[in-house]
Amino acid sequence: VETGGFALFPVYGNRIGYSEADAALLLTMIGLGNVLLQIPIGMISDRVSDRRHLLLACAAVGLAGTIFMPHFASNWHLMAALLFVWGGVVAALYTIGLAHLGSQLSGHELASANAAFVLCYGVGMVLGPQAIGVGMDIFGPSGFGWSLGLFFAAYIALVGVRLIRKVL
Repeated sequence: VETGGFALFPVYGNRIGYSEADAALLLTMIGLGNVLLQIPIGMISDRVSDRRHLLLACAAVGLAGTIFMPHFASNWHLMAALLFVWGGVVAALYTIGLAHLGSQLSGHELASANAAFVLCYGVGMVLGPQAIGVGMDIFGPSGFGWSLGLFFAAYIALVGVRLIRKVL
C-alpha cells in the first residue's frame, strides 16, 4: 500500500479532478506524514507490550483513510490533512513490523525473519502498484481505494487471526 499509494496517487488525483500541481502537493503531504509521524508512532510502539494491537490500529486507520478519500476529494485542505495522517500511519506498518520482529526474536532467528520481512516488503513493492493500477483500469478512479482497501482488509484479517490465535 505504501509504494502503490506513492506511485499511483498522482494518477488518482488527476482522475478525480485535481491539477497535476495539486496532486503533486497532495503526494507531498503523504511524504511529509511518512517522515514526521515515524518518531511519535515509534515512541508509542516502544511503550506497548504487544505491537500487533498497534499494527491492527494502523491498518484500521489506513482502511478508514482509504474509505474517506473519495468523500474528502472535493476539499483540498481536508484531503491534505487526511493524506498526511494516512501517509504516516501506513508507513508505520513497516517500522512497527520490524520492531515487533526485534521484540520477539533474537540471533539467527531475527536475521532470518528480517530477511523474510524485507523479501515480502519487496514483493509488495512490485505487486502492490500493479494491483492498484489494474484496479484503477477496471473500476476507474474508485479502483484506487478499492484496491488499497482490499490490501488493508487482508492485513487486518491476518493480524486479527494472529491475535485470536494468541488468546486461544
